Amino acid sequence: MPLSDDIIVYLQGTTNYRESESSAFFRRPLDNRNVRSIYPNGFLPLISPTIFDYNATVGVKGETNFNLNWDLSHTVGGNHIDYTLNNSLNTSLGIKSPTTFDAGGLGVRQHVTNLDLFKSVDLGLDSPIKIATGFEWRYEMFEINAGEEDSYRDGGVPVLDGPNTGQTTMAGVQGFPGFSQENATQKDRHNFATYIDLNTQFYDSISVGLAGRYEYYSDFGSTLNGKFSLGYQVVDSILLRGSVSTGFRAPSLQQSFFNSTSSLIDGGEINSVATIALGSPLANALDARLLKPETSKNFTMGFIYKPTENFSVSVDYFYTQIIDRIILSDNISIVNAPEITPALEPYGLWAARGFINAIDTETQGVDLRANYELDFKNKGHLKLSARYHYNKNRVDGPIQSRIILDAAGNNLSFSEKERERLEFGQPNESLILMAHYKSRGFDGVIKLIKAGAFSEEAQRLKSQWLADIDLSYQVHSNFNVAVGVHNLLDSQPSRNALNGQLLTSSPYGYNGGFYYFRLTADF
Repeated sequence: MPLSDDIIVYLQGTTNYRESESSAFFRRPLDNRNVRSIYPNGFLPLISPTIFDYNATVGVKGETNFNLNWDLSHTVGGNHIDYTLNNSLNTSLGIKSPTTFDAGGLGVRQHVTNLDLFKSVDLGLDSPIKIATGFEWRYEMFEINAGEEDSYRDGGVPVLDGPNTGQTTMAGVQGFPGFSQENATQKDRHNFATYIDLNTQFYDSISVGLAGRYEYYSDFGSTLNGKFSLGYQVVDSILLRGSVSTGFRAPSLQQSFFNSTSSLIDGGEINSVATIALGSPLANALDARLLKPETSKNFTMGFIYKPTENFSVSVDYFYTQIIDRIILSDNISIVNAPEITPALEPYGLWAARGFINAIDTETQGVDLRANYELDFKNKGHLKLSARYHYNKNRVDGPIQSRIILDAAGNNLSFSEKERERLEFGQPNESLILMAHYKSRGFDGVIKLIKAGAFSEEAQRLKSQWLADIDLSYQVHSNFNVAVGVHNLLDSQPSRNALNGQLLTSSPYGYNGGFYYFRLTADF
């Protein structure tokens, strides 16, 4: 909404409310986790979260008499998820157990204020210097809300009947034990940042960019990072480009303060496992250090080749080193690390895990893109494109977390299984071939995707091809109809050679082909 010739007020907002339901594993009639007088035929716990998400931005922008463009805005956003358990029970409450529970929830809120300034300054160089600078203030809050007491408490009632009568039962609602009062928390922080970005050209063939950003966090102090970029137009059809930069990421509030207690069955025994909040008495007893920020060093170089208006190719190499990378540790139990027993026993825990600055990593690879466009006499337009990506991800150097070793000398906080997941758990290459044709009201896209090989549980899975098709037609200025298929080849991930189950880290789903009809109406 214009206020004058030079000033505009703008705003936008979205809100989203969702209800969903998914099941936990079925509890059989003779399972110790069942109360047979309530569910004589067993039961299937239903996890029914409600999610409320919102964001809104209001701002004003304009231009001064000195050709200075400015933009001032404030954004507020939040996300809240509340868990309800239906068709379940808390076995430790016996026959008095409810079957529906409020298990608590999680919430995040954020406020961000931005002021950005833009101006071109002529200093007598070949081209004006484009200057962008600005300021940002951000506030964020994370909270865990406790559920009703019956969703997490131990009622002390043992197994009531059957061959295991009298044995200890599992505390908390089956399927999703509620967040307890001990889990409940509310943490917040704020940070301030300022930046400057300079760009100019020399001799119409060399472009130079220099940027810097200073940031101060109320919980992690200050950081200064920068970026330098360079482009060189060798000839009209070839552009060389590259950049070097540093990066910084403060641990999220969730990584520092999320905590929960759940149950795990190991060797037929029911045990309690805690995800610990750093800085808590339990974390201190385990000598779990407070999280440090992640820092990074980045380098890219590549070129663009465009011999004609219709054809272009680009190739880019990238390298990123992340220092003090944050990971979620493995479960460390009193079985494989007896020395932590004194710390866990007062809390009735068998194992614990948490977020830790465990490793340094290096990632490098290549991105290749090619595009070709062709126009037809019938006003049709065809765009052919190819995208290839290759990367290699590896842990660099020793594991930095507190050294807790098992009998074989393996580090328990970051096991070989977790190393495999990080280095090989995702495909190290992918290829996408796409044809997009438009003519009058018709719009068609055909896409072939090659998902590269990956590893899980020491098994190397071969690459697979997938295919997507989307065909649409504008039947009216207000209506568009479309039909399509995702995963036309009905590709599915391989199965685990050890137990026959589907491998869970596959980059594509196990449901096979998905067919759809879509109707879009615009008014």
